[in-house]
Amino acid sequence: MRILLATPVLGANLAGWREYVTHLGLPGSVSVECWGLQEGPRAVETLYDEGEAAHYLVKGVLARCRREPAVDAVVINCFADPGLHPLRELLDIPVVGAGEAAWLLACSLGWRIGHVSILNNSVSHTYMRTAQLGLAHRLAASIPVPMGVLELGTDRDKTLAAIVACAREAIDLHAADVIVLGCTGMYPYVKAVRDQVPAPIVEPTEAGLWLAVTQAHIGFRYCRKWLYMPPPGPGAASSPAGTCARGTPPARG
Repeated sequence: MRILLATPVLGANLAGWREYVTHLGLPGSVSVECWGLQEGPRAVETLYDEGEAAHYLVKGVLARCRREPAVDAVVINCFADPGLHPLRELLDIPVVGAGEAAWLLACSLGWRIGHVSILNNSVSHTYMRTAQLGLAHRLAASIPVPMGVLELGTDRDKTLAAIVACAREAIDLHAADVIVLGCTGMYPYVKAVRDQVPAPIVEPTEAGLWLAVTQAHIGFRYCRKWLYMPPPGPGAASSPAGTCARGTPPARG
């Protein structure tokens, strides 16, 4: 099984992601290809960034899925999940958003979910996203660390202390049962945070990869009648129910 871990930013630390993935305990039959954008935003921190990232991610992932070796699932390695639903329209393999996977996993670990992310605008984004997922009533609190994505790695001790403080605030003051790390760039700190915070800590990349493994192993496909009905085009029209071949997007007219 081959999973494409698609990081939707320019200059992604692919070596760091490869190292991180080796410690997740994925089955030996699973190969993870770490991939990043050749053009696009350097970080996803705003709604504009999310839109730009989605544009370049969809184009890039479609091009990658046309090449060999075949891909069995795609994980969008960003908590905002840019391009998630368009890629589900276009690919007949599981497309998992790290953010969506983290929220769903958190729901199985407690009722009230604490969210720790970056910058003040992430609070509003979180209320929007949980409402879209039907989980707004499960959100205990969204608490931002006072730094952006690219700042997370500049001072390890400062970043770790900020994440831990926000997680403890969500637990102690807002009765959170579980904490979701709201930025995939926090992955270098997850083990240390788990050691210091007395609640389950959900890291989105980890959640996304495990969910992708499960979906690909079972062989799930999207329903093509309603939400994920593919756009009209020669490839879609010529295949049953408008589906595209495994790992191959429909040709666009």
